[in-house]
Amino acid sequence: MEAELADIELRRAVLDGDAKQATNLLTKHQEAIQELNKLLTASQKEKQTMVEQVMTLQKALADADLEKQSLIRQSNKLEKDHQQLKRYLEKSEKEKQKVDAYLNRSTKDRNSTKAAIREMENENVELREQLQCAQAKLCELEKTYTQRMSQLTMQQRADSSNEVERLRQSLKQAERALEARERAHRQRVRGLEDQLALVRSQFNDDRRQRACTCADKSGICSCTRRSTGDLGIDVPERMEYRSAAVVGRIGCLSSQALEDDVQRGGVVSRYGGSTPTSDRPPIMRHYTN
Repeated sequence: MEAELADIELRRAVLDGDAKQATNLLTKHQEAIQELNKLLTASQKEKQTMVEQVMTLQKALADADLEKQSLIRQSNKLEKDHQQLKRYLEKSEKEKQKVDAYLNRSTKDRNSTKAAIREMENENVELREQLQCAQAKLCELEKTYTQRMSQLTMQQRADSSNEVERLRQSLKQAERALEARERAHRQRVRGLEDQLALVRSQFNDDRRQRACTCADKSGICSCTRRSTGDLGIDVPERMEYRSAAVVGRIGCLSSQALEDDVQRGGVVSRYGGSTPTSDRPPIMRHYTN
């Protein structure tokens, strides 16, 4: 019985140990379950977080795809720009070469221009010297010209004064000659008027004599009478013809005498004298200094 009790005690000790061990295991298992629950909760949270991150990443991936396409377009555009820049650089290089060549030519032209400028400066110096000489000569010529012009002006003034005086004397002589000619012309007109009065007197005497002769022969004068407008007397027709002829001869004589006088250039006086005018100065009515 003691052995059984000892065995039972031993079993009970073993079972107690197993119970303790099981309790410990259960405790650990519960703790592990709690830990797993915590891990599960954390995993769920982490899963949700990961899902959100996956959605975010998908969205970011879509955005990245869009950005990739945009970058591809930009890359193509940049490639085109690169090609354009490359062509522009090539063109710029050609332009640079042209500019370099132009600069080289400009340098050569500048050097030649400088040489030409130096030559022109030397020529300008020579021209200045020649100009100074010419100016000196010009001053001398101006002085000579001024003196000469002064002499000529004085001479011209003297000549003008002499000419004016001569013209004044000529004008006075012409006026005196004109007055003498006018006086002679008036004397000639008076002489012609005296001759006309004499002819009229002779004509009246002749008319009276013929009238008396005609009355003595026939007693009746059948001659028609007409009026002479110039003399204011009635004469027979034959007598009128004779008087007209006489007056015509007198008029022709006076006109012809005046024309001859003008052609000869002289003034016919009442007594048949003439004054030649060929040696006289020209008649000037007006003269202005």
